[in-house]
Amino acid sequence: MTAAHAAGDPEVATAYYFDGGTLAGKTFGGFKPQASLGYMSEWGLATHVADLMAIFSRIPGDHRAHVFLLGHSLGGAFVEAFGAWRFPDGSRGADVVAGLILMDGALQLSPITQDAYETTGTGNALTGTPGLSSIRATDRYYALPFLGLQSYVLSEIIALRALATPGAVVADANRDAAFQFLLSLPAGGIPKMTNRAALGFAFNVGYNPLTFITASLGQPDGGSIGSYTGLGGTLSHPTDPTATYDWVDALSATPPGFTPLNNLALAYSFDGMNFPEWYFPQRLPLDLQAVGGGAVADGGYQATNGLLVFDGPLNDAPVLAISGVFFSPAAYGVVQARLGPTIGPGRPNAGASRSSDAGYRLVDGSPLSHVDLLTAAEGPRNPVPDAITQFLKDQGATDTITVQLVP
Repeated sequence: MTAAHAAGDPEVATAYYFDGGTLAGKTFGGFKPQASLGYMSEWGLATHVADLMAIFSRIPGDHRAHVFLLGHSLGGAFVEAFGAWRFPDGSRGADVVAGLILMDGALQLSPITQDAYETTGTGNALTGTPGLSSIRATDRYYALPFLGLQSYVLSEIIALRALATPGAVVADANRDAAFQFLLSLPAGGIPKMTNRAALGFAFNVGYNPLTFITASLGQPDGGSIGSYTGLGGTLSHPTDPTATYDWVDALSATPPGFTPLNNLALAYSFDGMNFPEWYFPQRLPLDLQAVGGGAVADGGYQATNGLLVFDGPLNDAPVLAISGVFFSPAAYGVVQARLGPTIGPGRPNAGASRSSDAGYRLVDGSPLSHVDLLTAAEGPRNPVPDAITQFLKDQGATDTITVQLVP
């Protein structure tokens, strides 16, 4: 992928990952098998907290006054869990940040059972998580059913194409095979499409059944669109295999969408750190389900497994919650009720109650989709940037610090 970026040519990555091409004298050896990644079984909540504290340790002085922690989706659950984490000296995660921001995500209402955590797991094959015994034995990372790890590579290549040559039409059998599942079309039924249309069909809300990765990107053009009943309800897909489809970008569509194609393309293809995580550890979502509610018992199975999320009711940091597709304002009301009742001492709004805007602020993120919350264009229809900026101004310190970056 880095070579494709450097060359400005997405097909460098296509050749390497899918066609046996050579880069720097090497060919792609395939994705890492689950069995070779035993250490990933321990990449859970405790590891993530430790990694975050290692970052905080590089910020000098009273960094609590300057550092905010924001989490989107599963990240929202992590942010709430971090605020309730109890360190060996008795301090909490909330003590080391100026504020917490939750975007369409938070801990669930209550912990899963010990049996579910250790053995049976939760949910279904698409959205569920295996139990700890399975994670340690075989299931170290999450791969999308039917699509596999190659779908993450494809998503980056599709995004790079949309940036490099948005109006070009590229033949790609691997992409089309993935589209058969995503768009519920028969073999041979995938029409020609421009690169920008490929990105739109792949991630537009109402087309991709995987709601947690969709944004409102605009609308297709150049051919007929039909509806069908699929995973999660009524969805749309192209229905003319003889047409060549193009895409009307979000802000020019009728009605307008929220996320310009280039915003999403950059998010999926940014070199070095982007949306697709090829090897996502199963342990992290399992651990977060184990600490639902943010106040597990000191002697519970969570503590035995190093999940020290004991102190949600003592979390005295200010919180900004931005509702969305998965967490409604009512769901965030539950989160509000389980936090500490007031903002703690030493903060700009010390003593403010959770019923006040200074103690807990809720912003309605509808009708933005789940990913729109991160990628939507700035403007009056998008409340997110202004809400976050105002929260930082209201809750953070006004002086400055210098952070020394260590290579």
